[in-house]
Amino acid sequence: MAQEEGLVSTIKEDGWAEVVTERKDACENCGAQHCCVAFGSGSEMVVKALNRAGAKVGDQVSLSLSSGTLLKGAAILYLIPLAGLLLGAAIGAGLNQRLALSETAAVVIFGFAGLFLGLVITRLISRWMSAHNRLTPIITRVLRPSIEEPGRR
Repeated sequence: MAQEEGLVSTIKEDGWAEVVTERKDACENCGAQHCCVAFGSGSEMVVKALNRAGAKVGDQVSLSLSSGTLLKGAAILYLIPLAGLLLGAAIGAGLNQRLALSETAAVVIFGFAGLFLGLVITRLISRWMSAHNRLTPIITRVLRPSIEEPGRR
């Protein structure tokens, strides 16, 4: 189970919260780390999470995401487009004579078509999983409650 800590920045009425976390643990050795910085500012990122612990704005919380969920997400993200690429290339190699194309051209064209189809399928699956909260981090506990200033509510 992947665990992360963060600070609750916003509470939504529907049981969700936005949590600001530091880019660290899983991000440190990621090959795409340089890409993530372009999508967020600096070393912080905002995560939308289910607020099952009843956290409030300013609370330091623990977020969790099951290992199975991480593996499913990685498999969908990497394996489906790869399978599309390989399947498309194999189909191109088999159809090159019927299409009057060189084998290389058919493999490249069908390979890219398969990759594109794999990416479309990946996007559809990830949207469905997101809509059904299958890839959702959960606030499991409040580590340190917020300290409210006197007279502020």
